Amino acid sequence: MAQSLKIKLVRSAVASVKKDQTATCKALGLRKIGDVVEQPDNPSIRGMIFKVKHLVVVEENYESLMQLNDLRPAEGSRKNRKRIGRGNSSGHGTTAGRGSKGQLSRSGGGKGAGFEGGQTPLAMRLPKLPGFINHNRVEYTPVNVSRLDTLFADGETVDGDSLVAKGVIKRNYIPVKVLGDGELTKKLTVKVDKVSASAQAKIEAAGGKVEQAC
Repeated sequence: MAQSLKIKLVRSAVASVKKDQTATCKALGLRKIGDVVEQPDNPSIRGMIFKVKHLVVVEENYESLMQLNDLRPAEGSRKNRKRIGRGNSSGHGTTAGRGSKGQLSRSGGGKGAGFEGGQTPLAMRLPKLPGFINHNRVEYTPVNVSRLDTLFADGETVDGDSLVAKGVIKRNYIPVKVLGDGELTKKLTVKVDKVSASAQAKIEAAGGKVEQAC
């Protein structure tokens, strides 16, 4: 609907019309030919206009309705951009807000973070740790054959589950490497992640064997 309707009487509302149509024109505010009135746009007014549509001309008024091009930011929500170097009348001409002289007034004068006037920056003065960290390194829990000889009986199997049961490691998925320190007198079947060459020799010398861990 429009905001309002302009109604103009173009034919006589007295001669050759019904009495109720004359009363409708008077209710709209139309008395004589050429009269123009502005009424709000609503179903009631449109019903009255329909009754005398042969006597009037209607113009819809959209001027007071908000259009997309009428949208504006809220007062104070936006500020004008600061235009520098566009003449003294702007208040930011000549030196363009940089002052008169000095390093910061010149092109490329602003140095980045960590700049200390030309001396060696702190990040370069501090000592660096040697080497690097290998994130692919696998840390094995070392277990010597002498400890296996103490904890396991002859003929037993040494694997992740049995090492957890004996309290050597906390979880059966922890990598284990058997080392050759000490003596081994029992026949054991060893199924761990890694076994050193000296440990394997002592295990096989005692009648045991080394198998690939599952």
